[in-house]
Amino acid sequence: MGKASQVAVTVTLAFALLTSTAGCSLLPIVAQQGESPSGESSEEAPAESDGALNSYVEAERAQIPTIIEQYPDLYSDVSIAGALEESTGDEDIPAGPHSTIRFTYTYADEMDWEATGPALDAQGTALEDACTATIFPAMNTYGVEGPVAAVFEYTDAANSPEIMWSYACSDEG
Repeated sequence: MGKASQVAVTVTLAFALLTSTAGCSLLPIVAQQGESPSGESSEEAPAESDGALNSYVEAERAQIPTIIEQYPDLYSDVSIAGALEESTGDEDIPAGPHSTIRFTYTYADEMDWEATGPALDAQGTALEDACTATIFPAMNTYGVEGPVAAVFEYTDAANSPEIMWSYACSDEG
């Protein structure tokens, strides 16, 4: 298998895994029960956005072992962080404050970024769909208020901590 084919397969596997796990943790359970993760009813829980974002991030972090186990040689590290961030409008997120979740994936092997970048670019629609169909609704279910955003960052062990590729989406278009 050539280097370009190897990159395409790696990127396809990575996105299949991402879209099957991101935004999904605990959401079906919470939606079935009609409760927020804190146990309060949805109508009674306009949770403080920072606390709600932290709860959502923790639920997503619980998925990291699944990600690593499903593809043990694909990533050397996966991290998920959330914060209220002031966007300058330079990451395809409109300027202003957003409750933002960042998914950072570090490939275990050094990647050919000239081939990997375009392969990841081709997945923009899938990431946008993951944001609107699962991640943003899950954030809202957890009580995250106001504009929300998600940022997907990729690097490899040889280039970390420098982010080699990223994609951002927000509920503001």
